[in-house]
Amino acid sequence: MSENKDLSKEYWSNESVNFTKICMAEYGSPLGDAIRDFMAGLLPEGPTNVSERRLNVLDVGCGTGFLTMLLCQLGCKVTAIDFAQGMIDLAEENCRNEGFDDVTFFNMDAQDLKFEDNTFDFAVVRNVVWMVPDAEKVYREMYRVLKTGGVLLNLDGDYGRGIRELENSDDINELTPEGQNEIHIRSEIASQLPVSFEDRPIWDVKVLWGCGAGEVRVIKDIEDYLDIAKYNKSSMHEQAIRARSQIFAVIAVKS
Repeated sequence: MSENKDLSKEYWSNESVNFTKICMAEYGSPLGDAIRDFMAGLLPEGPTNVSERRLNVLDVGCGTGFLTMLLCQLGCKVTAIDFAQGMIDLAEENCRNEGFDDVTFFNMDAQDLKFEDNTFDFAVVRNVVWMVPDAEKVYREMYRVLKTGGVLLNLDGDYGRGIRELENSDDINELTPEGQNEIHIRSEIASQLPVSFEDRPIWDVKVLWGCGAGEVRVIKDIEDYLDIAKYNKSSMHEQAIRARSQIFAVIAVKS
């Protein structure tokens, strides 16, 4: 599993330049606006009270800063972590360029958060849980660092399953050679991840109940719910993966 972790870290660090282009295109689009407004409605004190007290928010697996910047727009005090240094470097640059210069960044593993218990009001993760060796531990760590009444949001999909299905279908031949290679690399990573073989998001709900969450809810087909699929700027192979994956939101409240 450690070899897989190293492969994953190297892969996502190398992908940071491609991802920052997508990040900034989506950030400045109706997709970014919709996700920002969706998160605003989930903040523990509600969007109308954000200006009265800055909520302490954690962005887990921040990538190149998409959610980080949206949370800054909401007036939150944001701490952002990622295990790929290439992603962190570009997230910092993107935030500076947008005028968000008070974000705290850490190169950190989502499975081993270096924060005290009961630190954050809101914790968010997007497209990360599917790609970690111990996905349950990510949930447990995020839940641990939340304050009582804090909210956990995961925007994710069962991409491991989608990748495997795509690799074994004739549709992969419709992709460019570069796209096919991306699928093969991701399939190699996903095939070693237990979460790729779970029934999601049912599995996610069970894990969060096990953490002690007082409330857990799921929104399936979250992109349809928010009417944002048409604004997705992903590459052809990313779109092919998404078409074969269940994309969802899981929301939990710490009791």
